[in-house]
Amino acid sequence: MSIVESRITDGVLFPSVSIALQDRTNALLEETKAECTAILTQAVEDVRTDINFVLALHAADTRQYDAEVPAKLDGTLGEVLKRLKSLKARMENVRETAARGSA
Repeated sequence: MSIVESRITDGVLFPSVSIALQDRTNALLEETKAECTAILTQAVEDVRTDINFVLALHAADTRQYDAEVPAKLDGTLGEVLKRLKSLKARMENVRETAARGSA
């Protein structure tokens, strides 16, 4: 009886279950981190491709230059950069959480 009571007060009634749960949680965090990294990498590549396409169109058509295009483009790039910074911060949070879970 004292063994069970000491386990309850220690907070580790079923150590093998606790270890298995922690291992599975860590594995899921690693999988999630890998998936998020892949998604973010693809999103950045898509944005890069779109920006290069827009810049190529703009450079090819200098005869119809519009003074508003650079300002609009800067605003769009600023928004994209804000969103990328937000995604990066969220990924860092996932990475830190995963690191704390595996420690």
